[in-house]
Amino acid sequence: MNQSKKKERHQRDRYQMKLFVAGDDRNSRMARNSLEQLCEIKLQGQCDLEIFDVLQDFESALQHNVLVAPTLIITSTQPPTTIIGSLDDSHEVLKALGVTEEIP
Repeated sequence: MNQSKKKERHQRDRYQMKLFVAGDDRNSRMARNSLEQLCEIKLQGQCDLEIFDVLQDFESALQHNVLVAPTLIITSTQPPTTIIGSLDDSHEVLKALGVTEEIP
């Protein structure tokens, strides 16, 4: 497989996500930690995660129609999927990502 096809397949297989948090709020901290662990352990680092702090960058929240933090928008699914809350249920997050089999 040539290099450009490898890169294209690699980018397509990655999980694209945007996480909106409210500073160091307890639920925002939990969501950030849960998602980072999920990306590292379950998804083996195949995540592109952007984190926006709505207290410092409210324009990004408005552009993405985010009214509550924490909010996760999974942009690699069609249509994009939105999850609100601390993301402590990793099975539900994996389901939203379209991961049907258990990843080590």
